[in-house]
Amino acid sequence: MERVTIRDVAKASNVSITTVSKALNGYSDVSEATKEKVLKAAKALNYVPNASARSLGGIPEKTIALLTSSLKQRDESGYMYELISSIYNTCNKKGYEFILLATDSLRQKEMTFLELCRHKNLDGAVVMGLNMDDAYYEELKQSPIPCALMDMDIVGENICLVSTNNKDASCEAVTYLLQTGRREIAMINGKRTANVSEERLSGYKEALESNGIALNPNYIVYTDFSAQDALERAKALLTRYRKIDAIFCASDLIAFGALTAASELNIKVPEGLSIVGFDGIFTSRYAFGGLTTVHQNYYKIGAKAAECVINMVEKKYAPRRILINHELLVRNTTLHV
Repeated sequence: MERVTIRDVAKASNVSITTVSKALNGYSDVSEATKEKVLKAAKALNYVPNASARSLGGIPEKTIALLTSSLKQRDESGYMYELISSIYNTCNKKGYEFILLATDSLRQKEMTFLELCRHKNLDGAVVMGLNMDDAYYEELKQSPIPCALMDMDIVGENICLVSTNNKDASCEAVTYLLQTGRREIAMINGKRTANVSEERLSGYKEALESNGIALNPNYIVYTDFSAQDALERAKALLTRYRKIDAIFCASDLIAFGALTAASELNIKVPEGLSIVGFDGIFTSRYAFGGLTTVHQNYYKIGAKAAECVINMVEKKYAPRRILINHELLVRNTTLHV
């Protein structure tokens, strides 16, 4: 999407850039007729004044946003700061402005993605946290600006995908559990509406199939990626199916809930039950003596996403998919091979 500039408004109004600037800012030395003509042209062009425009020459700085629906009152995972920091630092090095935009399902109904881009004068965006049933999820396929999407599987002309290989990482984690002798492996997954949940479930299934283990649908439950909800799900699962000897969790917070459930049910970890998380958040190295987990490099993911968007904005080569290396960190919540 080409940014509508003050020059475009000046051309449409048949006046100078200085006159447009004065008219939009309410200067008294511009006639009411000229003001009306300029405002009418600006509205027709969907022009929004850029607050970050430089005073010399009216050359606007280019702006990259992190658009997310993952902002919460408490960030128990801690990875959001890593993402914000990495995107900000990358934009800063490249001379781009960085802004943080939060959204939710209600806001997406009030303003389309295209309207948001125009309103904020965005040149590009890093997008994360959207669910498959969000309005913006479909709109992103026709994104008017370059976008790097985290943990979303959307194909579009201006789209680049950046993530860990969630399927392979999950397959590796479950395969490790099998190598330690576990056979009754359950999975506590995230939201059904999240792409990442689908991919991690796919890896779980592949590991079982590759090792000749029949899939038990009753061993798969869904939660909202929170520790408290996972605690209740895990207690119900372990109480009903006492043969379960391992749980693969789609996030570390889910794993914390599962570990608490095991403790409340007097199930010893890892002797009676092995638990693996996913994310490798900072607290995972300390909680419960150290959680075995798949570590994601969130700082690198954020930096690569910002680089990808900037390259697209500058008409440089940018791959359509970037996979960031993961690492399985074996700690105290699983048996060792």
